[in-house]
Amino acid sequence: FFVACAHGQLEAVQAGILNEAGADRHRLLETRESNLRYSPVHMTVAGARMHDIEPYKVRAGSPDYLGVMRALLAAGARTEAKDIMGHTPMALATNSYSTPTSLRVARVLAEHGASMRATTRMGMTLLFGAAVARTANLDSIRLLLELGADPKQPAYGGGDLAWVLKAQPASSGKDAALALLAAHAAKTSNHALVGKTVALH
Repeated sequence: FFVACAHGQLEAVQAGILNEAGADRHRLLETRESNLRYSPVHMTVAGARMHDIEPYKVRAGSPDYLGVMRALLAAGARTEAKDIMGHTPMALATNSYSTPTSLRVARVLAEHGASMRATTRMGMTLLFGAAVARTANLDSIRLLLELGADPKQPAYGGGDLAWVLKAQPASSGKDAALALLAAHAAKTSNHALVGKTVALH
């Protein structure tokens, strides 16, 4: 079942879900694998992320990670399940190692109510994982901001994301990330101003 999730094999995942019912299905969806204690939802995200990376990209058949994720969530899998480090599937899908496929899976998670304020056991926010863990992943940052992640949410060390980014080396891509945050703040401020103006009329 976990292999089918990791490879985006929708029919196999659907069959595995249908073969179980009640408490047995719950156990299937809550089972953890590997030292990272990944749930089936985490494993689907991990597979989606690897799918865009050579030499893992070419696999037999046509992986359907979006379909697998929807099937798991419809069956009762939790969007807020955490691995051993406290990463939710959303955190795994949108961190600095995210790929186009994992970001599409992140949208599915958001459609099913995944929290945009999740933090790891070390206090890392979703935006922190996208911007700081390796080099800033601008596509991840854009998506998280679009989905409602709060750049002012206290991050690792107690400061907000901008505060954390300013302490990073230039090679981390921090300048581009800070520019994105500034543009987002300006856009949010303009929307709020328009709203107040409309209310006054």
